[in-house]
Amino acid sequence: MSESEKESGEYELATFKLKGARLHSFVKAVGAIADECRVIVNEKGWTTKQVDPAHVAMISVGIPKKDFDEWDAPFEHIDLDQIEIGLDLDELNAYIKRCKFHEPKKGEPYSVSMLELVFMANDVSTGEGDLKKTEPKVTKIVLRTYNGETTISPVDTESMSEPKVPSLKLPSKAVFAADELGRFKAFLANAKGITDYIMLSNRAGERELMASCESDRTKANAKLQSGNGIMRESAKSLFPLDYLGNIVSALPNMEIGLEIGNDYPMVLTCPGIDATYMLAPRIESD
Repeated sequence: MSESEKESGEYELATFKLKGARLHSFVKAVGAIADECRVIVNEKGWTTKQVDPAHVAMISVGIPKKDFDEWDAPFEHIDLDQIEIGLDLDELNAYIKRCKFHEPKKGEPYSVSMLELVFMANDVSTGEGDLKKTEPKVTKIVLRTYNGETTISPVDTESMSEPKVPSLKLPSKAVFAADELGRFKAFLANAKGITDYIMLSNRAGERELMASCESDRTKANAKLQSGNGIMRESAKSLFPLDYLGNIVSALPNMEIGLEIGNDYPMVLTCPGIDATYMLAPRIESD
């Protein structure tokens, strides 16, 4: 700790080390629908729940403790069960891209793939009278890589409330392999020149999920093959392409789960990065 840190009362509250690519997957997942997020750090890991400004899409995503190479968040030594911090996702995403994290090649140190984050904090007083107490507040984040150190400021989380995640029981559920997700990404990219909405539908007893779109002059569709057997019920919903495209393109090519109903929100899960999205449908009037 430097002399200036001692004078300001600033100290290292917590330190984490993980692969830069793992943090990037977290940042990209949330960044698909929001520019900022409120992250909760507790003994289980990092989590955030976020809705977009228009309340069309929601995400719940985390980085479990097991995904960190090093974890020094001494909850057992302080009167605190969690740390709250606000992240500017655009700023963090740009930083990670500049770092160009990669798996080490022959002769390179393992550290070329790693990122260390240090949460610096000051103690602040909260409450009044008998309820008054002192607790740490994160004042800056120090980012350390194999070739340098950068400091960024957290964003204010006072106006960020945690959204309630609705419990949905949807009739159509399917699991798609990484190659099917790749085909879905390509279809959505092509659809941007055709329309603003994508229809997702399936028939009971089949393995295929149909993605389709059309304009006055053009129609396009793609069939995605489910890897978990037949879908028991038929379903059909229309979704905004801009949101769906951003969400799907933010995902790494790995297995995903997809649930739809009839004019119901879609639930998209990506277990490999602990992410769950919900996307509201467009309801067509008669």
